[in-house]
Amino acid sequence: MTTVCILSTAHYTFDPRIFYRESKALADAGYDVTFVTHHPEDETQKGIRIRSLGSADTRTERWVDVWSAYRVATELNADVYHFHDPELVPVGILLKLTTDAKVVYDVHEDYDTVITRRDWIPDPVSVPLAKLFPFVQSAFSQPFDAIVPATDWIEDQFTERGHENVHLIRNFPRIGDITISDPPVEPRADLTMVYVGSFGGNHGLMRMIDLVEETRERGIDSELWVIGGFNKPSFEANVNDRLERSAHGDRVQLLGYVDYEDIFSYLSTADLGLALADKELYEYCVPNKVFEYLAASTPVMVTDTVGMRRYLPDDCGFRVDASNTSGQADIVERFTGNVEGLHKMGENGRDRVKSEYCWDQEKERLLDLYRGLTGGP
Repeated sequence: MTTVCILSTAHYTFDPRIFYRESKALADAGYDVTFVTHHPEDETQKGIRIRSLGSADTRTERWVDVWSAYRVATELNADVYHFHDPELVPVGILLKLTTDAKVVYDVHEDYDTVITRRDWIPDPVSVPLAKLFPFVQSAFSQPFDAIVPATDWIEDQFTERGHENVHLIRNFPRIGDITISDPPVEPRADLTMVYVGSFGGNHGLMRMIDLVEETRERGIDSELWVIGGFNKPSFEANVNDRLERSAHGDRVQLLGYVDYEDIFSYLSTADLGLALADKELYEYCVPNKVFEYLAASTPVMVTDTVGMRRYLPDDCGFRVDASNTSGQADIVERFTGNVEGLHKMGENGRDRVKSEYCWDQEKERLLDLYRGLTGGP
């Protein structure tokens, strides 16, 4: 049996792309898959062995564990090593030099843009580093057997620099595995908005709270469900303080982490999915949550970016100026009394995901890549 070692020190164990899409697709296809990552203990879930690196509570600990990941990876003696973080590029190079295995670099984000929004990197360093990073990443990726970008624009970055072993595998939801049931939380308003994701300062949560306040002040009975965790304790404290001071803070429910397979029950119950991130930092990003909203038949309101113009048709939702709360509220107000219109948008989104934006087609790209690398199964 062909053995595959998945590596990540930056993502959590049940990351939708790494665990639920790629690792599960490979395991279901007959590959022997082990995921090396930070996790409380060694265990097996969904046919995937999880090899624990312990916990990493700080960025420094995470970086130190890069070398632990290399040690564990070599112990596994896999046929393919598939890593997911730029900090693991040196590990990938070492694996190419010290083993006969194939090595795959999975590129989730436009990292030169990501660098500019990391507040722990000083501006005098982040700006030149962001400009230099694409060239460094390209040079150090030359030895890898495959590069797997998550978006068209990341793919272009590599192909424009002469890479030929680039295999686009987009981050679309798994339609076949979606099950809808009643969520543990009941809507408490006529219009329920929802957001799924993690939270730093750039993901637009404060704007979403602004939207709740604005719509309620206009007499619209609205609320917001927030699904996901905070990656900055200081930002979480700021959000809680904001909600305590707001006259409408009780209409924002921070629901915390929800298992991926349970998320769709919340999404299908909500009336509008939100993604109001900073335009300048997410111009070429395609947030996976948008496709998850659409897969749950939930129309969306997103920041108007190049990425969203490419992937969000007008009949599935609204592209807006993320900084214009009044304009967003105008849209909400216009459609609050048009339940049929919102429902039709949701149906259009679901149909679009099923026909164009579903994981089934991307899964075949992944399996074709692995068949090319390993000859089977």
